[in-house]
Amino acid sequence: MIKSFDPKLSLLKEVRTCAEAAKERGIPLKMELKTLFLCADDLLIAAHLRGCDRLNNRSIKRLFKVRNLTFASPNFIRSLGLEMGRINPWSVPDHAKHIVDTAVLEEDSMATNNGTLTGTTLVDIKSFLNQPSIQVHTIRVIV
Repeated sequence: MIKSFDPKLSLLKEVRTCAEAAKERGIPLKMELKTLFLCADDLLIAAHLRGCDRLNNRSIKRLFKVRNLTFASPNFIRSLGLEMGRINPWSVPDHAKHIVDTAVLEEDSMATNNGTLTGTTLVDIKSFLNQPSIQVHTIRVIV
C-alpha cells in the first residue's frame, strides 16, 4: 500500500514540479511519480508518468478516441481544491480515468507528494496498479 518515506527525506522547502521535488528528495527524476490532469470532451483523465517523461498527447487521443485534449486549467484544478504541486494519484476525483505509463512498471516504488508542497509519500507500484480503475499503456514520448 502507501508507506511514508524515512523522515530524513521530508522536504525543507515547498516544491511544485517533479524536478524540484526529486532534487530536494535527492532521488533521480525517474523515481518521481507525476500525475497530470487532462480534459477531453466530457472526460477527466489522470495520466501517471515518471517525472522525467513527457506525455504523448496523441496516444491519449487514440486511446480514448477523442479529437480535443487539453491539460486541465489552473482554475479547474483549484475547483477540485488542489493546486500545482499537490496533485497525486489519491487526489484524483472518482469519475476520472487513470492511465499509467508502462515505464512506471519498471520501478517497485516511486515518490510523490502527500497532498502538501513539502510532504513525501512512497507509492508501492504493484498495489497502485491493482486498483480496478487503472489502465496501463505507453503514453510517454519515446525518443
